Amino acid sequence: MTSSEHSVGRTHTVTRSLAKKALAPVAASAAAYAAKKLPQLYEEKIAPKLRERGGARAVVEDATQRVGTQVQHAKETVSSKAAESPIASVVAAKPTGGNGASGGASAGTTCSARRARAGSPMSSI
Repeated sequence: MTSSEHSVGRTHTVTRSLAKKALAPVAASAAAYAAKKLPQLYEEKIAPKLRERGGARAVVEDATQRVGTQVQHAKETVSSKAAESPIASVVAAKPTGGNGASGGASAGTTCSARRARAGSPMSSI
């Protein structure tokens, strides 16, 4: 690192440190103001609207119902789009045997059971 690069890096560090020290009281004042003002804002702006709508519980229940409706709508849209997809017709036409595994094994059949039925020398494994 050259001398000038070192000097620039040092200046940046000092500037950042001074900025933090200068802004700390401003941030503290803003936090104190917010702590004093928020209860007043709540009482003036938010509480009346909550009371109008039947209280916080009613607002939450309404929001939950709206989200549920939107999710159901999205689910139906995706399902209908998937059914219209050219891939859906290929998947629907593909035969599946049992659990869908290759070899046409029925659900729950193990590899060793299939080998035993076939008389495989590996059936004792």
